[in-house]
Amino acid sequence: MPTIYEYLARHGGFQAFLASAKICGFNRVLEEEGHLTLFVPTDEAFARLSPCLFDALLSHPEELLELEAFHAMPEILLSEDISLLKGQGILAGKWFSYYHNSFFVNGAAILETDIRCVNGIVHVIDRVLMPSKKKIYV
Repeated sequence: MPTIYEYLARHGGFQAFLASAKICGFNRVLEEEGHLTLFVPTDEAFARLSPCLFDALLSHPEELLELEAFHAMPEILLSEDISLLKGQGILAGKWFSYYHNSFFVNGAAILETDIRCVNGIVHVIDRVLMPSKKKIYV
């Protein structure tokens, strides 16, 4: 079974997230032992970001690290845990909803759920999650 980092590298579609992780050092977290849940945006999700915002993030590694870490939780969260919310609720500081067999985290649709890796779980999402206090100077 691969680590989260290995899974993302092998399955394509996550190159922007992995490149960002390498710049800020978050790639080490994705390779470490542990019980991590990662909500990983697709390359298409990164492509929808403003080019100015993405360039600003790349030039501020500390802000980029905050953004990458915002996509992770230091515990295992499976889709069945989200479905127990019976509609919506907050788990580990993130807003989850479950409607008509679809899962959402902070408004992002969860496209693929419960991808098991040796160091955690991956859920693929359709948007880049932004911490509410993001202060990037463009």
